[in-house]
Amino acid sequence: MKLTLRLIALILLSPMMVSAKDIVLKAGSWHLQNISTHPLIGRKEKTKDRCFDEALVSNLAADPNRLLGDQKQQCETTQFTRKGNYLSWQVKCDEKLTLSGNVEVWLDSATSFHGKGTMKSDGIWPPGELKSEFSGVWADNCAASAQ
Repeated sequence: MKLTLRLIALILLSPMMVSAKDIVLKAGSWHLQNISTHPLIGRKEKTKDRCFDEALVSNLAADPNRLLGDQKQQCETTQFTRKGNYLSWQVKCDEKLTLSGNVEVWLDSATSFHGKGTMKSDGIWPPGELKSEFSGVWADNCAASAQ
């Protein structure tokens, strides 16, 4: 009887034990999609392919904005937090205009993630919030020239 109860408990708890393990994204070429909306600018959809190297996927805290396709590192990251497969951070970008806000990412598996972000202009234009929903899907190994 005790053995049966232990087996049942183990079977019921197994999914929780597996899901508690932190996901590590697979290095390689990723297809990224971003849908941004703003009350004045409207809705814009962008897709791009990026190579995520071993250094990035093994230490997402070093440069999490690359998950969003930021290759130029124009955005500063603060308050990075990882709780299991949930990531969040504050971001400030200074390119054409100064924006600041927060980003949340959920790692779905080693080959996919999704997230959302909210940014506000620190300057005069554009007033209001810029909201983004994004996702990434592993596509293949990186081309030799991209590594």
